[in-house]
Amino acid sequence: MPGYIMTIAAAVDALLRRHQVNYHIADPLFEAPPEGAQRVRSALLGHGSQLLHVLFPADRLLDLQALRSAQGLSWQPLSQRRMELLCRPLALGWPPALPGVLGVPVAVESDLLRCSSLWLEMGGEQCVQLDGAAFRRLLGEAETLHCSLPLVEQGEEAAASAGSEEVISMTTRRIRQRLEETLDLPSMPVTAQRIIQLHALPDADARDLVEIVETDPSLAAQVVGWAASPYYAAPGPIRSVHDAIVRVLGFELVMNLALGIALGRALTSPTEQAEGFTPYWEQAVFGATAVEALLATLPSQSRPPQGLAYLSGLLHNLGYLLLAELFPPQFQELCRLQAVNPHVHHSHIERHLLGLTRDQLASWLAQYWGLPSPLPTALLHQNHPHYRGPDHSFSLLVFVAMRLLRLNGIGDAAQEPIPFEVYERLSMDPAAAKQAIHQVVEAGDSLRHIAALF
Repeated sequence: MPGYIMTIAAAVDALLRRHQVNYHIADPLFEAPPEGAQRVRSALLGHGSQLLHVLFPADRLLDLQALRSAQGLSWQPLSQRRMELLCRPLALGWPPALPGVLGVPVAVESDLLRCSSLWLEMGGEQCVQLDGAAFRRLLGEAETLHCSLPLVEQGEEAAASAGSEEVISMTTRRIRQRLEETLDLPSMPVTAQRIIQLHALPDADARDLVEIVETDPSLAAQVVGWAASPYYAAPGPIRSVHDAIVRVLGFELVMNLALGIALGRALTSPTEQAEGFTPYWEQAVFGATAVEALLATLPSQSRPPQGLAYLSGLLHNLGYLLLAELFPPQFQELCRLQAVNPHVHHSHIERHLLGLTRDQLASWLAQYWGLPSPLPTALLHQNHPHYRGPDHSFSLLVFVAMRLLRLNGIGDAAQEPIPFEVYERLSMDPAAAKQAIHQVVEAGDSLRHIAALF
């Protein structure tokens, strides 16, 4: 137990005392739930002026469609602003998983009624632990129904995580067939095609790259703006693509940067997105910069090529744009489910809605476009820390970068610990990695300025 006295919001304590409920304040950072205890999470939904406070197991996905079907109402996630106004009197940032505390109707996953011990999340780091009988007494007139789904790993994807190339190939063929038969796929931009051709030339130099980039004025402005940002602290003004290459970023980095920008612009950034998550280009900029920072912490003999690693970070969320482009109705529902399930990694929601994930889509598109070989692997396995197949260092770098950024409220990676094995396989010192990401986060204003260029 921590060496300080833990307290909870006065309204929460008053409700528990009024119902004569014995409870224990638990801090998951310092103690684990007892065996058999179920952690409980909550969400606030709205339908016009009506509100609904939903309680469900924290290891499940809240199913909005099940709620809509059961109640005949089109429940939607509340806006961040409206939820903050409701939770502010409790001095909490998220609705606590305690029935009755908000004074609005409650719906509860019926499986919770069979639990003998529960840990109710309080909207911060703390939980309230109480027994099943006390929880059922608190429910009062709450509606009970099945409104959540278990998070089941896709067996095929789990096998791919272990490095099964046969499974990866089978997955890729199935996705390709499904998409090519039904969808109008984006073609690779001409600028990107020219950069890939340049990538294959052993004697290519800065003049060749400048010629390609400057044929696209918008791309040229973005490359110059990137190099001129305060993050790189260039000596003197950056007035041209040539300046960006020679004086600041270097040939390889600009080539991969320009390629990533050109590919990202081939797809339209969606106007709708889940509240509380980082916008696409901002996440791309932070991802690329974080991977670059992590590379600098590695021993020189352990570093994968900088440009392609940087490009892996820049394009890591390309599948997000592809989902929005190819599956608009499902993408809208994905945003709603992410808003009410911020504890669930997006891959679970995507499998629930589509039977595939954005990472699978992005990896396939990278192959379809003929991108350099590490990229399809990095995109497919960026959320698989145990992948041991070819080019695994690229996917592991993105894995570490995005999870350390998530700890700082940036991106949409899973909120999960990084296995020490991942650091070992990269020859990366965890403390040095965290310090590198801290410096990236400290430069957040400069990086958001870069993202604004897009």
